[in-house]
Amino acid sequence: LNPAGAPFSVRPEARDVSADNHGVLVYSDVRGVATQLVWRDRSGERLATVGEPTGSRVAHLDLAPDDSAALVVDACQIWLQDTARPVAQVLSTVPGGLIPAFSGAADRIVYGRGGETYLRSTASIDDSEKLCTGVPHDWSSDGRYVSVLRFNDSGGRDILYVEAGAGQREPVLFHTSRFLLQDAKFSPDGRYLAYLSPETGRLELYVVKFPEGGRSSRVSENGARQPRWRRDSKELFYLEDQTLIAARVSTQPTFAVRSVSRLFDSPAFGMNDANGYDVSADGQRFLIPEPLQQAGTGQPIIRIVENWYEEFRNRGQDTD
Repeated sequence: LNPAGAPFSVRPEARDVSADNHGVLVYSDVRGVATQLVWRDRSGERLATVGEPTGSRVAHLDLAPDDSAALVVDACQIWLQDTARPVAQVLSTVPGGLIPAFSGAADRIVYGRGGETYLRSTASIDDSEKLCTGVPHDWSSDGRYVSVLRFNDSGGRDILYVEAGAGQREPVLFHTSRFLLQDAKFSPDGRYLAYLSPETGRLELYVVKFPEGGRSSRVSENGARQPRWRRDSKELFYLEDQTLIAARVSTQPTFAVRSVSRLFDSPAFGMNDANGYDVSADGQRFLIPEPLQQAGTGQPIIRIVENWYEEFRNRGQDTD
């Protein structure tokens, strides 16, 4: 699982990629599928739109701690979208920006590219700085730690954390597993970390004390994706299929789930496996990238490519 050669684009505007060991590639072709960022309340009522419609599908989304801006990623770039005005600032045009997250002060961002974690400022044009190896998933609200996920020798995926200071640092192993762990979201009070694990046969949401670790508490009962904390750490949101779930929790003196309620359904929740929505600081609004059907276009097309290895078989030799 080590990359070889320089990265290159295979297909623009491709999502939900899957490949087998015999040269067959499957992906969703989302060219022509525009996206609009939309605010919805806890009942699913549409409140307002944010920015202009984009010409492609949004893959990742992260709100600033004060809800004033959103980091948005599509197939080609990362941009900073003002949530009050239709004003956007492009931060990176390098394809492959993954799971961006704001610092607590919203003056820097962290994002993944090519299996590595990078930092950059939101205000300057300075080049990005490599922080560590691994894909980032969150930045603690105090600005001290970044959570990253990295494959291990047993075929699973570990959760690590790294200090977000200057210079490259070696991540600290926090939670190891033979399963493919997903997400790694710090509670805003810094006491716990939420993550997804498929150890029961499907992804479920767990919470574990940070940085001590130890026994995890399971939150979800019928599957979970895309966990998000409310800014006061009193609620955990996640997706169950295409339904948004709200779990009222406490983090002091220990973690406990107080109640679980179903908020609303949306087909947009089925469009992304990673950061497909985010929640406002007070937990009352949700920013969602929703697909727009344009004239002459329909839903994303599933494309199957046979013998696709031939497209890059010699590229590794060319870059050695």
